[in-house]
Amino acid sequence: MIRFLHVLAAAYWVGGNLLFFLTLRTARPADRQILYRSLGGTFRITSWLALGFLFLTGFVLLPGFSAELYRTKFFLVGLAVVLKGLHDFQVAPRARRTGKRLPVLVLAYTLLILEIWIVYEAVSV
Repeated sequence: MIRFLHVLAAAYWVGGNLLFFLTLRTARPADRQILYRSLGGTFRITSWLALGFLFLTGFVLLPGFSAELYRTKFFLVGLAVVLKGLHDFQVAPRARRTGKRLPVLVLAYTLLILEIWIVYEAVSV
């Protein structure tokens, strides 16, 4: 049951970011900014909750991991948390004030690739 909840939280975290990149990019530019702000605010809160839930369930699942996989996941997840915090609390708010979207997009794409890598590491065991 814990593994299922862990996978469900990971699916929400990664799937939510995929939703942003694959669907919101197709919206008209005038609508895109409104959608990013309204959905982004809600997703930011719920994705942090999912990430916290991933930590809790991950600690319960730790005894089943090899030391090498544990180190890899610990590093990747730690890096993802730092990048997510940087995105959510520094880069994205600055982009809203200045209108410069490129740093937000670069950071968001990097985070998405990192999230997919974490999932790959988890399922390749």
